[in-house]
Amino acid sequence: KTLGLDYIDLFSIHGLNTGDHLEWLFNHGEKGDLIDAVRELKAEGKIRWVGFSTHAPAHVTKRAIETDAFDYLNLHYHFVGSYTAS
Repeated sequence: KTLGLDYIDLFSIHGLNTGDHLEWLFNHGEKGDLIDAVRELKAEGKIRWVGFSTHAPAHVTKRAIETDAFDYLNLHYHFVGSYTAS
């Protein structure tokens, strides 16, 4: 409502960079998973596409993709240096 929109085309979970981030998103405990709230908004038509951005190592990115919870991936690559090596 604040944005003056009926829906958001692209909703991105920003910085899904570690295994811990995946746990926070998918295993939140008794109150439900955080991804459940996003799925609910998508089911209501308030979000059309759900994705994530990452600087993660390949094995973390692969785990996120394998959840089948995302429609797209914004993969960050730094040609000058390694973000994950810092």
